[in-house]
Amino acid sequence: MKRTIVFLCILLASCAVFAKKKEVNNLDKNSEKSYKGYIHKGDEQFKKIAPAEKHQALSYYLKAYMIDSTSASLNYKIGEAYLYSPTEKATCLRYFQQSVAANPSSENANAWLRLANAYQLNLQFDSAIVWYEKYRKYKVGTPMTRRERRAVNKKFDKKIKECNAGLAHMVKPREVFIDNFDRVNSANEEYNTTLSPDWSTLAYTKAIYVKSKKRVESAQSVFKDPDGNWSTPDPLFDGEDRGNYSIVDMGNNDLFLFDGSKPNKIIHFVYKKDTWKKDRAFKWNKRRFVKKITFSSDSSKVYFSTYAKADWGKVSYDIFVATQKRKHNSKGTKWNKAIPLPGYVNSEYDEICPELHNDTTMYFASNGHNTMGGYDIFRSRYKNGIWGRPENLGYPINTPFDDTFYTITSRDNKAFISSNRDGGMGYNDIYMLTYVLPKDLALNFEPPISLLGDGLLGGFNTAKAAEMDSSFITLLKGVIMNEDSIPLRAQIELADNGLQQVIATFESDSIGSYRVKLPGGVNYGVSVSAPGYLFHSENFNLPEQTEYREIEKNIILKRIAIGKNVIMKNIFFETAKADLSAESQIELNNLIKLLQDNPTLCLEIGGHTDNKGSRAYNTKLSQARAQSVVDYLVSHGIDASRLTSKGYAFDRPIADNKTEAGRQENRRTEFLVTQF
Repeated sequence: MKRTIVFLCILLASCAVFAKKKEVNNLDKNSEKSYKGYIHKGDEQFKKIAPAEKHQALSYYLKAYMIDSTSASLNYKIGEAYLYSPTEKATCLRYFQQSVAANPSSENANAWLRLANAYQLNLQFDSAIVWYEKYRKYKVGTPMTRRERRAVNKKFDKKIKECNAGLAHMVKPREVFIDNFDRVNSANEEYNTTLSPDWSTLAYTKAIYVKSKKRVESAQSVFKDPDGNWSTPDPLFDGEDRGNYSIVDMGNNDLFLFDGSKPNKIIHFVYKKDTWKKDRAFKWNKRRFVKKITFSSDSSKVYFSTYAKADWGKVSYDIFVATQKRKHNSKGTKWNKAIPLPGYVNSEYDEICPELHNDTTMYFASNGHNTMGGYDIFRSRYKNGIWGRPENLGYPINTPFDDTFYTITSRDNKAFISSNRDGGMGYNDIYMLTYVLPKDLALNFEPPISLLGDGLLGGFNTAKAAEMDSSFITLLKGVIMNEDSIPLRAQIELADNGLQQVIATFESDSIGSYRVKLPGGVNYGVSVSAPGYLFHSENFNLPEQTEYREIEKNIILKRIAIGKNVIMKNIFFETAKADLSAESQIELNNLIKLLQDNPTLCLEIGGHTDNKGSRAYNTKLSQARAQSVVDYLVSHGIDASRLTSKGYAFDRPIADNKTEAGRQENRRTEFLVTQF
């Protein structure tokens, strides 16, 4: 009898738990089956080795999320998968937040840690510190040895130090534009750049996964013609991969490659009779991997990074130097034993990919020192026979992601880095840095500049910028967000309305932040757009000698929906006429693109005036101007049935008509979504 009662109690309890689960999830039998199936397929995909294949797990996880978004476990899995995304790593924050909200208990403590990581990646360092401390407190409270507890505290001391360093670095961002070097990047990994001494050839390493398991590297290159245009990528060996080689260093007639098929071996090639020929192998540091080297100007010293066992027993990568010993005509150069750089250059963590410049400055990457997280790029100067303490190159060159392989160009204002930061094309991409200010204006930062180029970038003609006093620059900055105040990664298009020419396109960062420098003397059109949203426009007509000022403009993008309207601030008409001026072309083309991208979208074009003149006159003028816009759109392929025009005269002012500035705001053209 007792056994029967116990059994019934267990059965009833089980049913109660099951019923509660069904009530919480509110899933029918078929939905639950699909939900579990998607998660199982996602888990299987996430087990794959290649980063790009891990990311593909999202196609399954997000289908499960559409069935039930409340699971702490599923939100955690989605956040993990987003960390492998080449373009949307920072999106993980939303899902780790939801995982913690769904289960805030210590049972889900791993989500606390991931949430801290996500805040750090999104540059929200204050929030990251809060969650790192919360997770640390939980972790040290679990059973562990004293040694393990010291290790935990050391780990989180470092994470909090990184966040504090990030806060400090972002106070003074460096004056540099960073562009994805999409000439060479792909969905694979591209990294490890090196330039030939004449700056005509950029070599780099490309890595792919063969059958999801074996990682194979190949040395690739692009060439720059006299006009500054880069070629399409090719393997260094006349269209052949020639084995598992990655680039190490190159000269005009010398090439050093790491042979991945024969570990620890660096092979020297020489260029003879229009082809690369294998010369000999080097082993500067026997039985250790050497993936990047850099020579002094007279080739008497070679610097490289390899792993070493530190005093505290931890194996880490350090930078070593080997000096030339003697030469033998038959056997080549001999080298003394390699020695590590001083302990204040080499930390207890990794120092990798050194790059020597003019024998006096060394750039390298480290995940020690005062990083923002991951690997940051540092600089050390050689003075009075010793290397100085490393200096962090700062934000946005460095981020909480891995930023490595700084490669300088001494003939212009550019450099290259490798990074797995958010917004890339693959797991690792190559980025081109363009310094927009000469040395004395670059916030006390000394970029490797001797000559500035003449390209337009981010609103700057960089040749003009070299001669320009920074007091004549307008800095436009702010945050782009949606109507729910959620930051957006959006595309920003900068146009010269006078030339009817787009002069730069770039993106806001992962927290919606943007900065644009605008020299005077240009009528600028700024257009901001993101998929699923109506574009937003701004106009800045700056005089030639505008004093330095900062304009903070937070931009809200509206989702495409019936009833939403947008003021088009770069639509211009001839005075007292309905004739569109040439300066309107860029804005009109943006409107055409919006309509083409959204074929079910229908708009009303509205014309508005100030209150000068009679109602009849202003009604006629505003109607004619609205119709001029409609006529332009129809003449460029937009179906007339999708468009209507309406003249509102001065019936809907948005500013005070008593002032000239107010009247100018009221003279405007808007569009209203009437169908979608």
